Amino acid sequence: MPKEDIANSPDYRQETLLDKMINEIKDPTTKDLAAQLRDNINVMESTPKHGKHTPEYKIVEDNKVYAKAELKASKLREELKTRAPEILKTFDNTRKTMTKQKTQQKQKEQSFKKQEAKQETSLNDFKSLLAKQTNNLKQCKKVDTFMNRLFNKNKITNAIQNYVTTQVKIDNALRADQSLGWNARKEMEKLENPPQKLQKAVEDYKQSLSKSLTSYQEKNTQQPTQEKKLYNLTQDASNRAKNSNLSSPSQSKPNPTR
Repeated sequence: MPKEDIANSPDYRQETLLDKMINEIKDPTTKDLAAQLRDNINVMESTPKHGKHTPEYKIVEDNKVYAKAELKASKLREELKTRAPEILKTFDNTRKTMTKQKTQQKQKEQSFKKQEAKQETSLNDFKSLLAKQTNNLKQCKKVDTFMNRLFNKNKITNAIQNYVTTQVKIDNALRADQSLGWNARKEMEKLENPPQKLQKAVEDYKQSLSKSLTSYQEKNTQQPTQEKKLYNLTQDASNRAKNSNLSSPSQSKPNPTR
């Protein structure tokens, strides 16, 4: 027996609202008419849709099955309308309820899929940030040399700024969705216990940002662009850290949700 027939078989098909409604009909003849109407409607609704590549013989065959079921359903409806009009009305109302429930279920499934896709995108974006920060951390350690501290401090400054701004984005993402940290815990482990001077630079930047936003609200002046603000506020934090040896171990483990 084909899978489709098994799925639609009364022995395998899950009982529906319409099945329950028919089972509650007391008159055997009316009950049988309603059951036949249900079965023929099921045949009509289960007739496959045809595409460009559907063989002609299959189209003809399906159309015959559909037409036969449609004619039979029409006769059964007329007979039920004469014999038990209230039963027919309940039959139709039950089918409308089932259609509404199917539509709602489909909408829920679509909404769930969209939410899953959105979460997957957010996680991928977050992991990209972590990968970027891993490279930033390596770059900070790479440029932290005696010669750069003496003659090329800009390299250290730029590396620290990249680290600080990326860490703030990571912290903001974690604050918005803490599940990101759990789902990307392996990637997060690579960034644990960064040099204390980098932690200090991040904290200095956050404090400067907080003061800047407070000052803006009080003065009600035009807020600078995000890029300019990031540069200005990280400049001071990185200047404090660039003269120190960034390769020194961290004193404490940073709180990623801070």
